[in-house]
Amino acid sequence: MDGLKYQNITLKLNSMAKPIFIVRLPSNAPHEMANNVKEKMGRALGDEYNVLVLIDMKRKGHEIKFECYNADYNSEQWSVLEERVNSILNQK
Repeated sequence: MDGLKYQNITLKLNSMAKPIFIVRLPSNAPHEMANNVKEKMGRALGDEYNVLVLIDMKRKGHEIKFECYNADYNSEQWSVLEERVNSILNQK
Protein backbone atom coordinates (compact mmCIF):
# COMPACT_ATOMS: atom_id res chain seq x y z
CA MET A 1 0.00 0.00 0.00
CA ASP A 2 2.82 2.44 0.79
CA GLY A 3 4.30 1.91 -2.68
CA LEU A 4 0.98 2.89 -4.25
CA LYS A 5 0.81 6.10 -2.22
CA TYR A 6 4.38 6.98 -3.21
CA GLN A 7 3.62 6.32 -6.88
CA ASN A 8 0.54 8.59 -6.77
CA ILE A 9 2.54 11.42 -5.16
CA THR A 10 5.28 11.08 -7.79
CA LEU A 11 2.77 11.22 -10.62
CA LYS A 12 1.14 14.35 -9.18
CA LEU A 13 4.50 16.10 -8.78
CA ASN A 14 5.54 15.25 -12.33
CA SER A 15 2.28 16.56 -13.77
CA MET A 16 2.68 19.85 -11.87
CA ALA A 17 6.29 20.49 -12.93
CA LYS A 18 6.75 23.57 -15.08
CA PRO A 19 9.29 23.69 -17.89
CA ILE A 20 12.58 25.45 -17.15
CA PHE A 21 13.27 28.45 -19.37
CA ILE A 22 16.88 29.67 -19.37
CA VAL A 23 18.06 33.05 -20.61
CA ARG A 24 21.83 33.13 -21.28
CA LEU A 25 23.30 36.62 -21.31
CA PRO A 26 26.81 37.26 -22.67
CA SER A 27 29.71 37.70 -20.26
CA ASN A 28 29.82 41.47 -20.83
CA ALA A 29 26.22 41.94 -19.65
CA PRO A 30 26.05 44.12 -16.54
CA HIS A 31 24.46 42.61 -13.44
CA GLU A 32 21.79 45.32 -13.53
CA MET A 33 20.74 44.05 -16.96
CA ALA A 34 20.52 40.49 -15.62
CA ASN A 35 18.29 41.69 -12.78
CA ASN A 36 16.03 43.59 -15.22
CA VAL A 37 15.76 40.56 -17.50
CA LYS A 38 14.96 38.36 -14.50
CA GLU A 39 12.15 40.69 -13.41
CA LYS A 40 10.65 41.03 -16.90
CA MET A 41 10.82 37.32 -17.66
CA GLY A 42 9.52 36.36 -14.22
CA ARG A 43 6.48 38.62 -14.60
CA ALA A 44 5.75 37.53 -18.16
CA LEU A 45 6.57 33.81 -18.03
CA GLY A 46 6.62 32.92 -14.34
CA ASP A 47 3.19 31.28 -14.38
CA GLU A 48 4.19 28.95 -17.21
CA TYR A 49 7.93 28.40 -16.65
CA ASN A 50 10.59 28.32 -14.00
CA VAL A 51 12.82 31.12 -15.32
CA LEU A 52 16.58 31.12 -14.83
CA VAL A 53 18.77 34.03 -16.01
CA LEU A 54 22.49 33.36 -16.36
CA ILE A 55 25.50 35.44 -17.31
CA ASP A 56 27.43 32.96 -19.45
CA MET A 57 31.10 33.68 -18.80
CA LYS A 58 32.19 31.62 -21.83
CA ARG A 59 30.24 33.74 -24.31
CA LYS A 60 31.38 37.02 -25.79
CA GLY A 61 29.39 39.43 -27.93
CA HIS A 62 25.89 40.78 -27.43
CA GLU A 63 23.61 37.89 -28.39
CA ILE A 64 21.14 36.57 -25.82
CA LYS A 65 20.41 32.84 -26.11
CA PHE A 66 17.42 30.86 -24.85
CA GLU A 67 16.99 27.25 -23.77
CA CYS A 68 14.03 25.33 -22.47
CA TYR A 69 13.95 22.02 -20.61
CA ASN A 70 11.07 19.72 -19.66
CA ALA A 71 9.04 20.87 -22.66
CA ASP A 72 8.57 19.19 -26.00
CA TYR A 73 8.45 21.94 -28.65
CA ASN A 74 8.63 21.50 -32.39
CA SER A 75 10.55 24.12 -34.38
CA GLU A 76 7.44 26.21 -35.07
CA GLN A 77 6.39 26.30 -31.40
CA TRP A 78 9.96 27.18 -30.40
CA SER A 79 10.03 30.05 -32.92
CA VAL A 80 6.78 31.43 -31.50
CA LEU A 81 8.20 31.25 -27.97
CA GLU A 82 11.44 32.97 -29.05
CA GLU A 83 9.46 35.77 -30.68
CA ARG A 84 7.40 36.17 -27.53
CA VAL A 85 10.52 36.32 -25.35
CA ASN A 86 12.26 38.80 -27.65
CA SER A 87 9.22 41.08 -27.55
CA ILE A 88 9.22 40.88 -23.74
CA LEU A 89 12.91 41.79 -23.62
CA ASN A 90 12.41 44.71 -26.03
CA GLN A 91 9.72 46.32 -23.86
CA LYS A 92 10.82 49.44 -22.04
